[in-house]
Amino acid sequence: MLVGGWTVAAVLEEPGYDPVKQTISVLAAGGESGYWVLTVTLITVGACYLATAWGLHAATLAGRLCLGGGGVSAILLAMFPAPRTGGSLPHGSLVTVGFTLLALWPVLATRRGSAPWGLRPVPSIAVTPKNDRRADWICEVALTIFT
Repeated sequence: MLVGGWTVAAVLEEPGYDPVKQTISVLAAGGESGYWVLTVTLITVGACYLATAWGLHAATLAGRLCLGGGGVSAILLAMFPAPRTGGSLPHGSLVTVGFTLLALWPVLATRRGSAPWGLRPVPSIAVTPKNDRRADWICEVALTIFT
């Protein structure tokens, strides 16, 4: 859903948007063609994270709270879009918190014993480094843009 939303927003964006040099947050900068598409996408993705956290009763409370917190961060990102140029402390903070929570939720949701396969320690621990690398990359890109 997120990839589809940012793809549509990028198509609607002015020719000046460069996906190699700019983050998808730039697509949500107010007043641009792709603004509403990406804003609705972020709110929808955040709501999906919240719904999953609400319904994932097999996960531990800590994991569910992390996943839900990631959803809240995505929704708040729609309210604090990045500026077209320069940085934004509220936006950067929300990105950092959101990605950190989404990177950690699988390992914090782990249950031993009769838990579903995806919530057992081995698969949960196996996907966390992948999520951490993705979060590291996003933070690196954000630091490059904001400095």
